[in-house]
Amino acid sequence: MKTLYISDLDGTLLNERVELSKYTIDTVNALLLQGIHFTIATARTAASVTKILAPLAINMPVILMNGVLIYDIPTKKYLNIQRLSSNGIKDIIQVLKDNRLTSFMYEVKDNILTTYYERLESKAVQDFYDERVSKYQKSFVQVPDFSKVNPEHIIYFALLDFKENLEPAYQILKSNPNIALVFYQDIYSEEELWYLEIFSKDATKYNAACYLRTQYQFDYMIGFGDNLNDLPLFQACDETCAVSNAKAEVKAVANHIIESNLKEGVAHWIAEKAMKHTYFYETKIGKIGITDNGSEITGLYFSNDKLPADMHIEETTLLKEAAQQLTDYFSGKRNSFRLPLAPAGTEFQQKVWKVLQEIPYGETWSYKQVAIAIGNPKASRAVGMANNKNPIAIFIPCHRVIGANGKLVGYAGGLDIKEQLIELEQQGHGR
Repeated sequence: MKTLYISDLDGTLLNERVELSKYTIDTVNALLLQGIHFTIATARTAASVTKILAPLAINMPVILMNGVLIYDIPTKKYLNIQRLSSNGIKDIIQVLKDNRLTSFMYEVKDNILTTYYERLESKAVQDFYDERVSKYQKSFVQVPDFSKVNPEHIIYFALLDFKENLEPAYQILKSNPNIALVFYQDIYSEEELWYLEIFSKDATKYNAACYLRTQYQFDYMIGFGDNLNDLPLFQACDETCAVSNAKAEVKAVANHIIESNLKEGVAHWIAEKAMKHTYFYETKIGKIGITDNGSEITGLYFSNDKLPADMHIEETTLLKEAAQQLTDYFSGKRNSFRLPLAPAGTEFQQKVWKVLQEIPYGETWSYKQVAIAIGNPKASRAVGMANNKNPIAIFIPCHRVIGANGKLVGYAGGLDIKEQLIELEQQGHGR
């Protein structure tokens, strides 16, 4: 099962200094090396996010500005942009004027994000501006009137003020069919300031998460959040975790309440959920190591395999069950396995490994037969390479594939073990 972990930043993954802790950095990077898929969904822009996430080897595009933007950090490209309609922009600007509110207005044009403002009236807005200029080197452009800016590439409006000042505008705009918005408290403010953020009706954390699910073919998504703007993300996920410092509304809909952001709850929870555990068992063909990620079998090692240096040796309930099924298999009591398997590999390799599991117990196929079964009769050589890369031998029975001339032709555990497995099955098949 291909799983994506998606975390909010502020109040969720970041500590009180608006940073990633050393534990979070070390833990998430170790899990990324093990093959997990991890990204973030935030209201922030690329300017601050790229600096905050610099210590992490993020392997997925990130969701920015509450789903307005999907951004690929290595290439510095916006992969998906949801712009406001011209009618929506006119409505927003008029409401701002009618309620005498100040805002930041964002534009993405030619892959460049520009932030406009008309005036910096309050201390909160000035502090917002100063922090992003000094800490993240973000650039701002002052204009006399938002209505004078070409609306073609406008994506977002962000307001920061006291709740009572923003409430009237929120009440007017929330029923506007051209826009979506989030209204939530600023967790860093001692004055109980609130954000009102306005964007395209098609741009939410929900839609952005669904985009990632579809584009990258994830079977399962797990979300982490703390504030009201994380509720759309939770709606898109199969499983959700609210940090203990989360708003009551977020906790109410979460599947799990985990440790707070100050106690690195996200990193601890993912480590417990996704950390790979390995344990070794004596079998009739020698010592075998089996690995799981907490919910699925991800690897099998023979005694001659080179083992990862950071292997976490611990027996789990799932590993015990896998070992018992192996014992039954070697004793002739079992001819198939009932285990959740999650081999990491390319799309082509996955196709090959799926076909391997369809080869009947006690039978052998040639590489050509497997190539035909995946719909590519000329791919015998590629099938052989995929067979060689199978990370979960025996459970995914690559030993059942032999050369066209009937020779055994290579096996990760050695040809003698391949021969023993084939003989074991053929004897069992004849019983």
